[in-house]
Amino acid sequence: MAKRIEKICLEKFRGATCPVEIGFDTSKPAVMIFGENGTGKSTIVDAMDFVCNGNIGSLEDRSIGQVRGQYLPSINSDSQDLKVTISFDGKVWEAKHSRQGASITGPNGRPTARILRRSEILNVMNAQPHERYQEIQSFLELPNIQGCEQKLRETNLNISRDLDAAARAKEQAIEALERFWKAEGSVGENHLKWAAQESKKDHGELQNTVDVLTSILMAITNAINVRNQLNTAIKNHEDAEIKRKRAEEELEKAVSEIKDDDASGPLITLLQDALQFLKGHQKTKKCPVCEHKNDVATLQERIGARLGSMHNLVKLTNNLETIKRNTSATVTISRQRQIDFINTMNILCGVVNENKNSQIAKLEVDWSKFTKAEEDGKTTTDENIVKLAHDALQIIESLQESTQSESDDVRRSLNRLNAIKGHFKTVEEKAYVASNLEKLSQTLGEMVRIVEQQRKLYVEGILDSISEEVDQMYLKVHPNENIGNIRFFLNPNRPRSLEFNGKFEDNDQIPPGAYYSESHLDTLGICIFLALAKYFNDGNTIVVLDDVVTSIDQAHMERFMNLLHEEAANFNQLIIATHYRPWRDRYRYARGPVGNIHLIELLHWSLPRGIRHTKTKISVEELQHHSQQEPLDRQIVSSKAGILLESLLDHIALIYECKISRKAEPYYTLGELTDCIGRRLRTALKSQYMAEDGSFIKSETQLGPMITRIAEMSWIRNQVGCHWNISGLDVSDSDIHQFTEATIELANALVCENCGQLPLKDRTGSYFECRCRRKRLHPVNNPD
Repeated sequence: MAKRIEKICLEKFRGATCPVEIGFDTSKPAVMIFGENGTGKSTIVDAMDFVCNGNIGSLEDRSIGQVRGQYLPSINSDSQDLKVTISFDGKVWEAKHSRQGASITGPNGRPTARILRRSEILNVMNAQPHERYQEIQSFLELPNIQGCEQKLRETNLNISRDLDAAARAKEQAIEALERFWKAEGSVGENHLKWAAQESKKDHGELQNTVDVLTSILMAITNAINVRNQLNTAIKNHEDAEIKRKRAEEELEKAVSEIKDDDASGPLITLLQDALQFLKGHQKTKKCPVCEHKNDVATLQERIGARLGSMHNLVKLTNNLETIKRNTSATVTISRQRQIDFINTMNILCGVVNENKNSQIAKLEVDWSKFTKAEEDGKTTTDENIVKLAHDALQIIESLQESTQSESDDVRRSLNRLNAIKGHFKTVEEKAYVASNLEKLSQTLGEMVRIVEQQRKLYVEGILDSISEEVDQMYLKVHPNENIGNIRFFLNPNRPRSLEFNGKFEDNDQIPPGAYYSESHLDTLGICIFLALAKYFNDGNTIVVLDDVVTSIDQAHMERFMNLLHEEAANFNQLIIATHYRPWRDRYRYARGPVGNIHLIELLHWSLPRGIRHTKTKISVEELQHHSQQEPLDRQIVSSKAGILLESLLDHIALIYECKISRKAEPYYTLGELTDCIGRRLRTALKSQYMAEDGSFIKSETQLGPMITRIAEMSWIRNQVGCHWNISGLDVSDSDIHQFTEATIELANALVCENCGQLPLKDRTGSYFECRCRRKRLHPVNNPD
């Protein structure tokens, strides 16, 4: 037995505001979930997608922001309360909400749900080729192969970029060498050979010259800086001496103007020292100078008074002391700057003596006299030595500019030679790199071509197979309509671009979207999906059609239903969610193999109650149910019996092409349908129920007497079930029961006990038969 979903349970998942459990009849290969819009069909399908595929279902295609998964929990509920459980082949899987989408727990062997929504049909039919490919990419993609192909493409692209970069670097280096070559007068055969010769030259001597000149220039700069510091120190000392002399003169003048003969700078100093002493010796009982006994406070007061009387003299004395200290500091600084200057000049002259090739070393200067100054200058600042240092620096400084120019010339020569060597090295290296990269790029390009070719051959092989399968399915739904011959192919000039064409009348190379009707495009999209799902069936595949049919007319619906039931055998389970009532009602009135499909009907949805469902009642079962109720609802039973009879008799009239008065609207009464079945046909009509292998007849029923009996009682439907009239009140419950029983008897005689379908196919030329071929209806031709 095929592995099928046994039940699915939803808690706080989208429309399932209350826990709901939906059980499936695993003995039947197909399930139909019927419900009007807003009853919860998409919620149930999305729940299957959530637990089987880990997707968020139809929310993925809706414009509701970036975090679409936040809308999976039912409104006004917490995401942690969301749970979907599915039972499949005796195993159970559970899915909960997480930031990544679905957190699924369960054993291996989780079913794969191939879900087709109407939006996907429209995309496949109407989208651009690239978008069309994306719609079926989940079937065609080969993650490992495509990953390798993409990696090869990226690697080859990077190699091509590196190759271009190497080629550009080589060309730039060649252009630079050509400029150097022309600047040198274009000597030699060409710039590359000239550069090769130049690159062999040793640049060590130039480097040494640059280093020598750099050290001399740095020593000159340092000596000049120290000399400037010395000059500044000497100037500061001279200024300090002028200030000192001026302060002494002001103090002498102030002393001469004071009448107190004892007033002098030394006295002031003495009094200040005594006052400072007394502040630190408050307990002494005598004068620290004359040792006479005296009170400390009195002494402090007296000394303070004397200093106060000499306030200006005190100020001048203090100022002089400050200036003397500053002057002494300038002397120290000047001496240190002289020593620094002499030492700096020692270094400079040493550098000059060591470098005999410099312009300064070639000066006709008697450096021997300065050598003596060097030795003595380490411990003395004799003016003669300082003068010698100044003289030497003056001579050297005069050649600083020419030395700098010489250094610049040598450095330019060195930089030029280094540039030539660098550019020539770049030419050699990039030529080698470019050669290797070009070979590698060719190899990778060939690998990409081979992988791409093989992948396309694989995909095109699938598309060829799919095309044949789609065409076969499509012709079953649309025979003799001059359409079909569907062919899919990849656009050779565009990556992942899916094209397809089909037949319309005499042209078999047209895009179906240009000529096919909406109904034809709908069924084509479904055939494409079924063919892909069939091709890639992994043994755990269930197929789900989510409200995909809205426009199929009555003539095509029967063939479309037959196609679905034929293809359902290729999958574990076929689940149909639809709001299209004519499709559902065909099963209710035995116009489809109701025995092969489990019918579920969704009830009105509300926030407090959530999703609710019930079993869809077949018309015969519904009639039997109402006929057994007490008290009997006469109108309901009569009406439902009449509707069922009209369906059964309309089927007979249609397949036998019975004569009936033409109407603008083909709605016929029960009387017209019974009357159109002629005497000879009534006599010949019989049904047979065959053994499972078709080898013998298990039962046979003559239908003529049943139809005649029903024709005699058809007035009951009109008088009781359709209209109000006095005579209808006289009809007994017994008469209504007889009318109902006759209807049920005819239905049971016509409808197959196994597949639940009326006989409608003429496959043998001898009788009509149902889908499972066990119910036969004779004759095959109308004898009237």
